Amino acid sequence: MKVSTDPTYLKELKERCDSIDPKLLERFLSMEETIREFFQDPYKFALDGWDGVRIGCYLLGVEQLDTQLFPKHPSRETYLNRKNPMVVHLVDQAEKWLEENGKCLIDGEVR
Repeated sequence: MKVSTDPTYLKELKERCDSIDPKLLERFLSMEETIREFFQDPYKFALDGWDGVRIGCYLLGVEQLDTQLFPKHPSRETYLNRKNPMVVHLVDQAEKWLEENGKCLIDGEVR
């Protein structure tokens, strides 16, 4: 996603950032970092016992927090790149697991 210089967006972003629940922001940043690390070295995560469902839930959780915490980007893009086949596969696995187990995401966490 490109950086936006749209003044209306930047004003809304600043207002939202000033009022964000610090715990939710911390969760968002931590989960986002985990996802970045996963895509840099998925093999490491596999060795550590992570599966597609867990990563997919992180992807969905970050997307949920992104839409909760921040204004819509002027490009209308969201955090998740749903054109990436790996992302689509992981999200599909997570959504199926959530449905089969009667779980949902609340504030980026599986409950």
